[in-house]
Amino acid sequence: MGFFLAMAVMAALMPQRFARAASDDRAAIDQVRIDFNAAFNVCDSKAVGRLIDPDGVWMPPGKPAIVGKDKVIALYGAYFKTVQPTFELKPGPIQQSGKWAFLSGAFTRMETIKANQWIFIIYLYISAR
Repeated sequence: MGFFLAMAVMAALMPQRFARAASDDRAAIDQVRIDFNAAFNVCDSKAVGRLIDPDGVWMPPGKPAIVGKDKVIALYGAYFKTVQPTFELKPGPIQQSGKWAFLSGAFTRMETIKANQWIFIIYLYISAR
């Protein structure tokens, strides 16, 4: 699977990292991608939550926005009870605009449904202010 995904990150998400030079910023932004992949693959909704701003918004297509870190963590907590994912957001170009940064890239995702569970699909859009 190769879909495009935008991951927006700003100073409120990782303030100490954005104080560095531009190349360090890009490395810090890419580290968020790596940390997200790791947390997602071990079904750790709290670790995913540490990467999200308190006012973060997930915007699944065709569904209402999920607003707030706690709601996003709860969403992933429920998801990880039903599915064992294998996920990789691949490296991609990083664009910076003020305190915002956007990582666009392809990802692969495979899901194994756990026994006696229903599945729902989550699309990723990370936003912080």
